[in-house]
Amino acid sequence: MENGSRTRLVTVMIIAVIFSTGLVVGLAADSSLQATPIDDVVAESTDENAEEARPRRTPMYERVGPTAEQSVVISEVLKANGQRMKALHEEFDSAYQPRYRALIQETRRSILGVFTLEQAVEYQELLDAFDQRRAEREQAQREKKDDQG
Repeated sequence: MENGSRTRLVTVMIIAVIFSTGLVVGLAADSSLQATPIDDVVAESTDENAEEARPRRTPMYERVGPTAEQSVVISEVLKANGQRMKALHEEFDSAYQPRYRALIQETRRSILGVFTLEQAVEYQELLDAFDQRRAEREQAQREKKDDQG
């Protein structure tokens, strides 16, 4: 293989790896992978209590117009399955969260290795701030769930 062709191939491979790494970090950064309506984003950025200010969506089953008796049965179904879903979620977290977090950390370390010292320091500060905000959101969600259940 000619030296110029090899250089182009290596360059394309490096770009592909960097793009893939960015994609993985982006996906990892937003584990919910759900699009947020623009109105919610604007409200969240302007209101410290956005979680409390945001109206809850009407569940689909309520849109059908259940009778009072049906609503009672639906509430029982939701309560029973909610406990099972919570247990499954905890099982899933305990099985996969450590591997998921390790992959995120490995990806971050690889990206840090690409930067100059100054860039790496700035990148690490951004990561630390992001992690702090996420930890605060998760703690608030846990406290909210504890208060509800």
